Amino acid sequence: MEEFCVAYLFYGGESLTAAPALPAATLAVGCYEAMVCGCKSLTQAPELPTTTLAAQCYYFMFYNCKGLNKVTCLATDISASGATEDWLSGVAATGTFTKAEGVEGWTTGASGIPEGWTVEDYKQAATVTKAPTAKNLTYNGQTQALVEASKAEDGEMQYVLGTATTAPTSSWSASIPTASEAGTKITTRYGARMMKAAHVAPKTARFLRITA
Repeated sequence: MEEFCVAYLFYGGESLTAAPALPAATLAVGCYEAMVCGCKSLTQAPELPTTTLAAQCYYFMFYNCKGLNKVTCLATDISASGATEDWLSGVAATGTFTKAEGVEGWTTGASGIPEGWTVEDYKQAATVTKAPTAKNLTYNGQTQALVEASKAEDGEMQYVLGTATTAPTSSWSASIPTASEAGTKITTRYGARMMKAAHVAPKTARFLRITA
C-alpha cells in the first residue's frame, strides 16, 4: 500500500450507501485520509481489521458522514500521529463502535469513539466445521438421537427442531435433538453460537430432514 493511495477517493459522494471492503493488513501514511468524507448516506463503515495504524491513515476518513452509526475497528496500536484525527466528526449522534477486545486506549470524541455511542468488544464469528448428519434410524420404541454430533470453531454447536418453512427463534440447545415417533419427518436446524456473545442468535445454516 502506498502513501495517500486512496485518499479522498469518494470525497463528497452524498449518494454513496456502501463503501468497499478494506482488508489491508498493513497501512501507509494517509492511505485512507478523507476517503469517504461527506458521504452523508453511508450508515455503516467497512470493517477496519488492521491492528497497527499509520500516521494520518484514518484522518478525516468519515468526517461529516451524517448517517454513519456503525464502525468496527480492530486496531490494537492507535498511537500513530494523527491516525484518527477528526475521523468521526459529524457522524450520527448515536451508534455502535466495535473495538478489538481488551483495547483501552480509545479516547471519547471526534478523534476516537463518538460521545453517545455504544462500545462493544469484537467477537470472532463462530463457524460450523463439521455439519451434523442424519442417522439411519429404525423404530424401537425408544427415544433416539436424530443426528451425529457436529463441531464448531470459535463457538458451540446448537440445535433446534422446527419446520422447513419457519425458522425458530428460541429453544436452541447444545443437546442433540431426539425423537421416538416412527415415520415422523422432522426438520433439524443447526448453527454455531458465539460462546462469548450471548446476544448473538445461532445461525440457521441448512435443513436436515430425518425420518424417525
